[in-house]
Amino acid sequence: MVSIPTIAPLAEELPAFRLPMLGQGGEYRAFDVNNDAGIPKSKGMVVVGRYINDWLTLADNTPCIVVTTEGVHFRRVFNSLRVDATLTLLASPEHAAQLLDVEQVLELWEAKAYISGVFPPVACPVSRLRAIALDLQQQFNQIRR
Repeated sequence: MVSIPTIAPLAEELPAFRLPMLGQGGEYRAFDVNNDAGIPKSKGMVVVGRYINDWLTLADNTPCIVVTTEGVHFRRVFNSLRVDATLTLLASPEHAAQLLDVEQVLELWEAKAYISGVFPPVACPVSRLRAIALDLQQQFNQIRR
């Protein structure tokens, strides 16, 4: 039988926060994952996770924050707990999968949102850029006259 730890008493002492998109139920925690291979690097990246009570129900390919005896990792998780008491962690297609024995896992948090200090670039179609350039050229020509 797989032994699944309960939430540590420390979690109850942490400051609370509310993000409207997360819903009402569950325990949530934000994790700094700036130096993790599971996400594109960006300064100030935080992943918000919902605590998973029943690890056996975790669906394959779920993005999770995995707290292990080695540290905190953001990975896609493939669940083999019922078969051989392991989880397979995948950071990205470029990285090798990692097989993790359940005894190394302290907590599992399903990733529900991320917060970044960097805004994604705004895509502007070339046709729009041409229209802006033409408009500026016309304004410049009017000013010169």
